[in-house]
Amino acid sequence: MKYLKWLASALAVIALGIYLFVFTTLFTDTLTKYNASVYAEGVCRVPAHIAGIEAGCFRARRDLKKIVFEGGCAEHIGENAFVGSALESIDIPELVAVIESGTFLCCDKLVSVNIPESVAVIDTIAFQNCTALEEIKLPDSLKSVGALAFAGCAFKAVDIPDSVEEIGPYAFWSCRSLEHVKLPEQLSAIERDCFYECKALKTLEFPAELTSIAPEAFSGCSALERLSLPDTVKSIGDKAFADCLSLKEIHMPASLTKLGNTVFSGCAALQSAALPDCTEEIGGQAFCSQNPNPRESPEYVEGHITVYYNGKAPGSPWGAKKHVRRLSGGFAGMRSKV
Repeated sequence: MKYLKWLASALAVIALGIYLFVFTTLFTDTLTKYNASVYAEGVCRVPAHIAGIEAGCFRARRDLKKIVFEGGCAEHIGENAFVGSALESIDIPELVAVIESGTFLCCDKLVSVNIPESVAVIDTIAFQNCTALEEIKLPDSLKSVGALAFAGCAFKAVDIPDSVEEIGPYAFWSCRSLEHVKLPEQLSAIERDCFYECKALKTLEFPAELTSIAPEAFSGCSALERLSLPDTVKSIGDKAFADCLSLKEIHMPASLTKLGNTVFSGCAALQSAALPDCTEEIGGQAFCSQNPNPRESPEYVEGHITVYYNGKAPGSPWGAKKHVRRLSGGFAGMRSKV
């Protein structure tokens, strides 16, 4: 009798194990590239019981136009889920917290994305080369934007919410239609090449707590005409504003201590710049208005600029105040006015 009870219990355990194995294998709760289906007119409908989309699920699916989450219960979308697909629009489910690396990479037909308030992180290359994406609204829940996250996108304006604490390098690299940027108030550093060659960029709203601008952050922003940096900025990296051809006015921060090499080189329209008394280091060709590589960009012409220290023009191109500790030919290629 005891033996029969033991056998029955063992068989019940085995049956339960088989059931769970078959159920989790055949009726998985995530969408994979093996069971993803695109239906009529390029629409994929994700059932309510599906908890997520696995990495690479719709990679290079050119028959996909739209994805609909029925019930909106999906909690995650994996890396490269839609990379290279023809996806045109998507409402990201409200339970998703991270837009993973490469999720929408090279989705060249994508025109509409609804990002919910649950999203805190947009990872590296998430929307890179979405060349048809002309509008983007970032949620107030967002904390971090990864490197190259929006590089090569087509939107004209971006308002980065004040909740964002970090923007990675190259984040908006070569967004050539971008005209206006509002940066988050608590951002302390702008990383390298962040807005490199945003050729249509005209207006910038800098955060009040900004302390540093990395190399080439705004290099090649040829439509930028005016620059007003907050008085918290201490250092500006190499080529940060190089080749900003339309730049005419600069308000230098009172806190500035260091200018890198060729910071304003190639800024042919720039006529004057007033450096604060606390500036200690000026890099090589920092204000050189002649293009250092004329073969690459022959349209640049040599010009001149007046650089003021503490409200006074120097008597010569090297007429910096004595307190400047390091001067590496910062005024090469310029003429000064008295």
